[in-house]
Amino acid sequence: MSILSGQPSLSRLDAAEALVKVGKIDRRVVDNLISLLSDESPSVRGRAAHVMGDIGELDRDITERLMSLLLDENEVPSVRWRAAYGLVKAGVVNEIILPKFDSYGNRLC
Repeated sequence: MSILSGQPSLSRLDAAEALVKVGKIDRRVVDNLISLLSDESPSVRGRAAHVMGDIGELDRDITERLMSLLLDENEVPSVRWRAAYGLVKAGVVNEIILPKFDSYGNRLC
């Protein structure tokens, strides 16, 4: 049994993040992170997007998923920022400029 299966989202995310940090990245880890990008919790979605950037080279599926989080104006701002971080860290883009939000989620500019 994999440490990535059958656990609550946060436990699966912690396990995936630890495996990425030590360089033990395989398809199961990537698939787990992809599934966590759709989690109901914004903090889980954001952290999963952030960890994706630590994987390095991202395939087209992952890049498109992170871009959809980034461009979704209904997404929580912190998730959008972490998706941007993942894309920049992975080298997909050099710079992303997102609108700024106040603490209530209102767009400032």
